[in-house]
Amino acid sequence: LEELLRRQGVRLSLVADPTRPTVSKLRVIANKQQLLRIDHEDTTPLRKTIASAIRAGARQALSEVDAVIIADYAKGVVDDALITQVIDDCNARKIPVFVDSKRSSFSAFRGASYIKPNRLELENATGINCSDECGIIEAAEYVARQTSASILVTQSEQGMFLYQIGLQPIHMFTEAQEVFDVSGAGDTVIAMFTLGIITGYPIQQAMRLANIAAGIVVSKMGTATVTSAEVQTALDIRDDVVPHASSPTSWEQALWIREQWRRDGLRVGFTNGCFDLLHPGHIAILQGSAAHCDRLIVGLNTDASIRQLKGSTRPIQHEAARAEVIGAIGCVDLVVLFDEPTPHELISCIVPDVLIK
Repeated sequence: LEELLRRQGVRLSLVADPTRPTVSKLRVIANKQQLLRIDHEDTTPLRKTIASAIRAGARQALSEVDAVIIADYAKGVVDDALITQVIDDCNARKIPVFVDSKRSSFSAFRGASYIKPNRLELENATGINCSDECGIIEAAEYVARQTSASILVTQSEQGMFLYQIGLQPIHMFTEAQEVFDVSGAGDTVIAMFTLGIITGYPIQQAMRLANIAAGIVVSKMGTATVTSAEVQTALDIRDDVVPHASSPTSWEQALWIREQWRRDGLRVGFTNGCFDLLHPGHIAILQGSAAHCDRLIVGLNTDASIRQLKGSTRPIQHEAARAEVIGAIGCVDLVVLFDEPTPHELISCIVPDVLIK
């Protein structure tokens, strides 16, 4: 786990307990959808020496952060002493605290900035029926007055709901997504919402980012993450701003756009070439390719790729110029660069419906 985090550039301050196993989660999946999860874990309270080490590490880390997320999943790690210390220290430094907790009561989180329960967690923590909006408002108000925090309630396919004392509640609906696996959806919401708030986005925009990111995660198999490129592409598509074809699209972004086209029932075609000094034959190939599909992706050899194929004197036009020319042709929807001698890896990544050569 430590090695995986370091590879992703995450700065760590881990406390290891040699007497306690790392939580293991077994997911049962059928037809590409998760049916249930079986956890193997030890949820007993931590030994005093370990709890003390965690509190010390948390205090030391505050000098380097813009926000703190308390992820309390009732595994015996986050105790009242740790919660009180973190919230008090953060309030003294004006650092916002975001809470994602599965506790049966949220009273320990008094002084936090935001608390994010799902609808069932809110109902369990308050004893108030949250099957409709009136119940959610009543329960959220109860927790808000108990803790002085704003309450962000996630409601699965019904989106999310924000309650702030003295302000009008905000209800943001989920945009339709095919759900393959809900693992990590709540973590994604709290992480993206926190990021949006601390980078200065208005609350509704931070909610929208969290909503979109969670939608991306649940459309993937397994415990998945979301990238900034996927979020940006999703924003572009929802705002009807598809990347202009004359600007090369990254593989990651192209894959996401291709998936959106698939969900819209569009037939995606792929062709490729160097297209160094465009001529009428190239135009005919592109127009002929477009006739076999609804959206056409063009794989374009980079300068390095062309030099491998045709020698050091080529290309005549650099890749940015070639991409701009190809993208300006009306029948081309996306241009994607590839460094390899052949587009085999790019084709395997995009998996078009039609391959034209």
